Amino acid sequence: MTLLETERLGRKISELLQNAGNADVAPKVAADYATACHAANLRLQQCEAMVKAGDRPQAIQLAETAPNLLDLVTALEFRGSDEWREYCQHNSLPVADRIDARSVQTLNQCYAQGITTDHPLYSAFRSAVLSRNDDAALQTLQSIVRLNPADANAASELARLDAKVLATRLQHLGSSLESAEPKLIVAEIEAVEAFGFKNPPDGEIWRKAQALRCEFLLEETAKFQSASSWLDAVAMLDFIHRLQAEFKLQLPAATLAQLAAIESWARGEQEKNRKDGEFQSLLSKLDYQIQQSEEKDTSARYVKLPELRDDFEAMHKVWRSLTDFTRPIPEEAAASFRKRSALLEAEIARRTSIRRRIIFAASAIVLLIGALIAWLVVTEMKSSDVSKQLQDAVAQRQVHTTDKLLERARSEKVGNANAVAGAETFAAKEHTLLSNFETSFNKLPQQLTGGAAASRLAGIADELALAHTALDALAPDLKAENEPRLQAFEKQWQNFLTEQGASVNGLFDQWVSSAEQKCGELDYRAPLEKATAQITSLANLVQKITDTESGFTNQLNLRSDLLQRATTVRAKFAAYDGELKKLDEGTAAIRKAHTVKEFSEGINMVASSEFSGTPAAAAASLVQSLSATDETFLRNLLGATNAGTWAFIGKARTPCLVPEVVMPGERQIFQQLNNDPAVSAVHQRYRLSLDAEGKNSVEWITTGAFEPSMGWKKVTAWTASESATCASFEERDYGYFNGQYKLSPTQALYGVQLLDHPDETASFHSVGLEKVWTGGDAYAKPLLEVLDSVKGSTEGSPLFRAYLFLRLMELMKLQPDAWGLSFCPGARMHEASMKHIVGDQFSNGDWFVPAKVAALSQKLEQFLASTRPVSYVKQADGLLALARSSSKSGLQYVGFVGLDGKPNFADDSIAGEVFGYSAASKLPVLLAKKIENGHQLRESAVPLSPLFAFTAPCQDFLTKAGVDPGDVSFQGVLPPMYQQSVQP
Repeated sequence: MTLLETERLGRKISELLQNAGNADVAPKVAADYATACHAANLRLQQCEAMVKAGDRPQAIQLAETAPNLLDLVTALEFRGSDEWREYCQHNSLPVADRIDARSVQTLNQCYAQGITTDHPLYSAFRSAVLSRNDDAALQTLQSIVRLNPADANAASELARLDAKVLATRLQHLGSSLESAEPKLIVAEIEAVEAFGFKNPPDGEIWRKAQALRCEFLLEETAKFQSASSWLDAVAMLDFIHRLQAEFKLQLPAATLAQLAAIESWARGEQEKNRKDGEFQSLLSKLDYQIQQSEEKDTSARYVKLPELRDDFEAMHKVWRSLTDFTRPIPEEAAASFRKRSALLEAEIARRTSIRRRIIFAASAIVLLIGALIAWLVVTEMKSSDVSKQLQDAVAQRQVHTTDKLLERARSEKVGNANAVAGAETFAAKEHTLLSNFETSFNKLPQQLTGGAAASRLAGIADELALAHTALDALAPDLKAENEPRLQAFEKQWQNFLTEQGASVNGLFDQWVSSAEQKCGELDYRAPLEKATAQITSLANLVQKITDTESGFTNQLNLRSDLLQRATTVRAKFAAYDGELKKLDEGTAAIRKAHTVKEFSEGINMVASSEFSGTPAAAAASLVQSLSATDETFLRNLLGATNAGTWAFIGKARTPCLVPEVVMPGERQIFQQLNNDPAVSAVHQRYRLSLDAEGKNSVEWITTGAFEPSMGWKKVTAWTASESATCASFEERDYGYFNGQYKLSPTQALYGVQLLDHPDETASFHSVGLEKVWTGGDAYAKPLLEVLDSVKGSTEGSPLFRAYLFLRLMELMKLQPDAWGLSFCPGARMHEASMKHIVGDQFSNGDWFVPAKVAALSQKLEQFLASTRPVSYVKQADGLLALARSSSKSGLQYVGFVGLDGKPNFADDSIAGEVFGYSAASKLPVLLAKKIENGHQLRESAVPLSPLFAFTAPCQDFLTKAGVDPGDVSFQGVLPPMYQQSVQP
């Protein structure tokens, strides 16, 4: 299903959910949607598996296959998709699977990694442009823009190419409107819609094509009418109407008449089907209700009267709906209805009569009981008057009133026993509360004299608060009697606090002023020793200020300006003290660190200190800029800074350096080499005499031999010339008649001499290139072996061998890791040297051009001979094995470099060399082959930078990988860490 068809399917579902669509097509729509969701999930799961296997390019290639997978998921997960699944489940329709959110997230993350301009997609785009294949170029560019949205040039070219291809398609569609069959035109329209153009097609040609499409679809609808397939006809008619409305089409009168006739038939059949369904549904419903009602007669459960009435009404409601259809009702159903209706009606009448008699008897009993209760209530009211008064007094907390009522109850022996007991409990409780107040009030001092001490003020304030609490707990009448005594003391207390506040504020002002002066002297740029002394001195004043606030704020009225100034002083002290502590705490964390994470946390803390001028903070900021993790450090040591190359190193070891898939760009280069007449052909050199004397002749280099058979023939050839600047092979005509060759009917050849010459391209068939790729989807041989054969060969022209070397290097750069090129720096260095020798104008066929042969042949032959001792295969296998062995072992954090330049190790278990950051280059280097705490390093290192070591000496990795540093294939190409470790 194309993306356009999926979007149309989503619109149909939305119409069905809004009750605006044709409900009869719901089963087919549900089945199509479920199939589309299942197919999308399968593609998502395949992409997720590829990503997890580390094959991101293959996952992207599968996702970009039309229709684009993420665009398809967006179309399927439209607004209302969950509502549609509930609709399908409720109506017993096929329910679609939910889109796998985890797979979508994995694919989105894969896309988010983006691509660079050396990605194979860019090569495929350039190839499509060179071959003038605009459709392929546009499709490739759409993928590039999705994967690299930051490429503004690609986005601009996409807009231009999108408009160009759309215009070409519409122009071709316009030319097809006059002569092509309607079926082909409709297929071309659907191809344009499914292509996914950025700008929707429009214009007169497009509307004419849509009108023709409507007529074609109408013919298809007529076939549905002939086959009595009204459901398919209704779906097709809805599509035709949508096209009419979308493009405002004016169809011919005859077409509109035919459309109206077919639509009248289809809608009539649809309505007939709907009514038949409703009638049969009602018959089934009536039969079901009769059966349910009959089953209740034989069940052990007692069926109540309202339930019988509900059954009776429900059956009659369905019966009335059936009679509204004015159709004959089956006699069996009518008889069952009449029988059950009569039984229910009789049972309802019987139970109604019994119920009336029960109601009359119950009413008489209730009246009798009510009269008895009224007599008892009147009697009780007379005896509970005193109880009520007691309860009211207790409820209102009137202690004196309660005491008087209790005295009356005891003397007159009236009132409810519970009410009297409750009142006695209340009175006892209130008198206890009064006693508590008296105790709290007596604890307050009689006279307020002497100086202001924080502890004394706090104690008096607490006692006063307890007295207030005890007063508030009293009943209202007792509280009113005792409140004036406490108010008199509180007035005396406030006067005392006012007098003491002046002296405390004076002392507080002195401390705050002194602290402000010291705060003004603080400076982040000051030397560390000076700043430490200032902070220590300021800390004493801040403590006094804090004690004054905490001790007197709740009792005395401290000046608000002093409190604000004190807050400012504390904030500045806390800021400077905190930044100073970052240096100490960060340094302590670095010394305790046993992992890179712990070390980085300590460095970040030191670097974040505002005392940036201190040696520790400056050194930490420099270390921060290095982004020193064990992985990045190891990748720099191994020279594997490319993310793709690092991922390849981490994969399982492959038997040989051969890619798993054939990239389109690689296939194209192989095809170009195999089809280039200047490269892959077996060449013949002929001297052609144009006159009988042999004074006028030309020299041809051909890709085949002259055939002495009658008739005209063709041969691919290039005319050799001393003044030629390039060699371009073209098809030439020649003929053989009556024992003589001819170049044309008027140009005879008086002699055709086959010259003896060396085969310039002989090495093409001898270096084993044909065994690498035989035209399938897999490779059978590493290209590095071919490169070794090319530089080791002495056959043919050195210019041709250099050209073949450079072309194969260009091919291997499409998958440099899989071909082993990333692990063969020697090949890349030799490539650069060759390009320097041949220059920018070197191209295919130059080995036939005399001037270029004379200028380059000797230099290239000497250079190729100098490279023969180096084995690319051996170099790549050894360096890859070395990188994998090193990465598998991994680096471990072993310590850091102190500010004094000496190493500080976390422990003494260091088996191999120690690596760190050079102070001169800021790059990872070997600092020591064996070192202990306190010893100097062989080279000055970045202060506070981390130190790393392997679990074994570097020589062990070289031995395990089978790499001999003295071997010519490894000289000058070992990773940085091994170049340094093998040096004395």
